[in-house]
Amino acid sequence: MLFSHRLMVVRWRPVIPFLFWPVLLINRNVWVEVNALTGIDSNKAPVRLGVRLAVWLTTRLFNIITVSEVSMDRIKTLARPCRRTYVMPNGFDPDQLIDFEPLCDPRVPPWLVYFGKEQPYYDWELLYQAASELTERGVISGLRLFGVDQAPSSYPSVFAHGAFDRGSLVRALSDIENPILVVHSSASDAARATSPVKLFEYAALALPIVCSGSMSRQAGRLHGVWFYPAGDQSGLVEAIHELAVDYPLARERAAGSRDVAMAHYTWPAVVGDWHKGAL
Repeated sequence: MLFSHRLMVVRWRPVIPFLFWPVLLINRNVWVEVNALTGIDSNKAPVRLGVRLAVWLTTRLFNIITVSEVSMDRIKTLARPCRRTYVMPNGFDPDQLIDFEPLCDPRVPPWLVYFGKEQPYYDWELLYQAASELTERGVISGLRLFGVDQAPSSYPSVFAHGAFDRGSLVRALSDIENPILVVHSSASDAARATSPVKLFEYAALALPIVCSGSMSRQAGRLHGVWFYPAGDQSGLVEAIHELAVDYPLARERAAGSRDVAMAHYTWPAVVGDWHKGAL
């Protein structure tokens, strides 16, 4: 690979520019994937300075890949890249998701659904309170969580279904009336800098999505996404209510999400788009 001048991708660590620069003598088409700037916020001044120097050298010597615009913006605030840059979101595997058909029943209020890890940068209490309020008002039937082991006992309208695989998830979703999917990330830097696979898996299901504004750049191409201001419980309640009161219309608006997800966010599509420009 080195001598054929084909693409090479290296995961960034602070030592990479110091150890890896000789490779550029035989292959200039090296890309460094920067997921996190480890040590940049260290409370030890020598560590911070060392990482800043590593970032500066990386931007001078290598092409750079990040998973989000926010991550790329942060690099650019530290040093101006001299070579090529590319934002490559995480891709997803559409297997089984694209065959999903929802259970639509106008007699039943929609269910709010989350699936994925119990991420620490998500506003869980805000979600529970919003779901509880809307359930009490009869706007939704409740909240179902897949990937969360235990629901808080103080919220009887919240149900946890524990671990899941792709097949069991699709089967369970097929039995839930009028599902609305939710991404309730906080306003933190960590949330804004991620590229959640969940978002594109949601889109492949062609269901309405309520999404925190902290993900607005990542979800900008998707259809059928209703944004609310991150951390704003009343905004979340209002967004869910808007979807729930006219669920058929929300489903209609979300129908195009599957095509967008398949065209742009599967792993072959994500890597293929980058590959065409990188060669």
